[in-house]
This record gives sequence, C-alpha cells and structure tokens, in this order.
Amino acid sequence: MAAVAALGAVALTDALRDRATAEETRDSRAATAATTDEREASATTAEEARDGQAPAAATTDEVEPSVPRLPGGAASGLIAFTAPGACELRAIDLRSGRMLELPRLETSCELYAPRVGTRVAYSVPDDWGGARRHFSVLDLEDRASFGDFAGYLIGWSPDGSTLAWCDSLGSGFELSRGQRPKRLDQCPRAYDPSGETVSVNDRHQIVVGGRPLLRARGPVWHLAWGVDGSLAVLVEGGRLDRYEGGRLVGTASMTPPTPEHPLTIWPPELAPDNCAALSVGGDVVRLIDLGCFQGRAPRTFEGVYADWSPNGKWIAVAEPDGIVLHRVVGREASVRWDVVAGQLAWLSG
Repeated sequence: MAAVAALGAVALTDALRDRATAEETRDSRAATAATTDEREASATTAEEARDGQAPAAATTDEVEPSVPRLPGGAASGLIAFTAPGACELRAIDLRSGRMLELPRLETSCELYAPRVGTRVAYSVPDDWGGARRHFSVLDLEDRASFGDFAGYLIGWSPDGSTLAWCDSLGSGFELSRGQRPKRLDQCPRAYDPSGETVSVNDRHQIVVGGRPLLRARGPVWHLAWGVDGSLAVLVEGGRLDRYEGGRLVGTASMTPPTPEHPLTIWPPELAPDNCAALSVGGDVVRLIDLGCFQGRAPRTFEGVYADWSPNGKWIAVAEPDGIVLHRVVGREASVRWDVVAGQLAWLSG
C-alpha cells in the first residue's frame, strides 16, 4: 500500500516545483476575489473587527493577503498548505484572515493533518528512498516542534492530540505532546472513536483492542472512522466500503493510481461523516457519494488537491492559480483566495 500511495506524492511534488517560478514573481500581496451563487460573500481585510475578538494566532510582518469572509455560517479554522518551489509550510487563520507566523520550513510537499486541533505532520526532504517517510510535527498555533521521525501510514487520534505511525508491518510508534514516542507491538492503521489504535491482521480483519471488529472484503489499503461512528474501508482494487455498526451500508468504486495514471490524492480524502470522498487525478478533483451525502454528487472541480472543512459542508480546492472554497452541502457558493498552494489541509483550529 505504501508504494501505491507514494505514486501520488511524487506526481504532486513534480507539479508543484514546475509552477514555482510563476508564483515567485507575483506581487507580495495577492488580490482576493470572492464569488458566490447567492452573492453573500465579499472580500474582507484582516483589519475588520470580528465581534471584538483579537486574532487567534500571531501574524507575519510581511504584507499578507486577506482572506474572504465565508457566507452562511461556514466552518472557520485553519488551512495549512505547501507553497510552490521549496514547498514551504504556510497556514491561514480563516477567522482573523491572517497568515500565521511560522518558521520557514521546507517540506517535500506532503502534509498529514487531523481535522481537529492545530498540529500537522509534514514530510521533509531526505535521500532515504523506499516507503518510509522522514517527517516532522509542528503546532501551528504556538509553533512548538515535536521532533523528527521516520515511518509510514501516519494517522491522528480523533482529538488531534496524538499521532501514530508504522515502522514495519508488525510494529509502530505513538506520539503524544510532552512524551517520548511509545513503541507499539502492532502497525497502527487508524484510531477508533475512543482514541484506541487499530490494526489489520493477515485475515483482513480490523482489530480494535485485540478483538476483531469486522472482516474487510479484501486486503485493506486504508480505513477511517467518521464523526458519526461510521467506518470507511478502502480495499485492494479501489473499492471503498462504508459500515455502520459493523454492517455494510454503502460502497463506491475508486480507480487506484498507476505509474501511467498517478493520483495526487490517494487514498481518497473522506468527508467527516464518511458519506463522500475526494480523489484527484489529471488536475481534476472528483467528489464521490458513498450513499448518504447530502449534496450534489458525483461532480468534478479543477484542482491539484482538495480537503474537507471540519463540518463537512465545504471543500478547499487548490487550483493552479489559487485556493477556492466551495460549499457542497446546502446552497452552493464559491469563494476564491488568490494564493497558490499544492497540498493543503483544513483543520478546526
């Protein structure tokens, strides 16, 4: 699975570096434009007062692009992203409309972020090769670093406080703030809603607390719990199954990447309730219904990467010339932020 997932990362890295020079020559202040079907959104500057609240995070001294106000009570939070060129890590606070003050961190264009909290893991350049990733962990709010590590299949706990990764098929590590990494006698594939690490045995059984929960319909490539307790399981061949209470309730067929047709999102980005998924290939974002999505699907958007808002009503799409936020549940709307990004992640903050 790690080898398959790496295809998308390589394709995304190459695409970002090809776009680097165009972005570097832009004016340091990016213009912000906003368009919505209902004419609710408008550009706003970071200096506008918001209920008397101060910005939630520090800001840079550089000239910053303002971010548009999202209409209709949209999710706020943070969007972390990699910039073209050296793939530097950057982040925007959607509530204050300001860029966060972060150290200049060169990445290899890959982010691993929870939906909740302010911490992200990001891959760093190395010459190790193979499936193992050399990565670091940073708190976007207080800029505290948690150190450098190596592994694969990196996953976060539901509250965003802890992450785990594999270093072999039968072992891994778990990291909590203020503690040293703890050795695990399993390869942690995910966290369940209670925060317990989950593994998969050689019979394709998903194991929680040492007890099989269910048997997947093939070798497991990826799994994730939703905020509603549902479980999404991606199995070999690209079939994505959705379970509730151990019962299969929805399924979709996804086309896995190949060397001839790489994907920049693989495994798919799942909605918070596992009712829909996003995949990207050929600069096209595809939104796929898993049987319970409340918006319009299937549908496509132009972009090289995408992620869900923490409330599942919006998606952020990295287009070639900016980030566009689309409301996909409820009355449709779109808001553009003219800052170029590669991979991105939308956190609750």
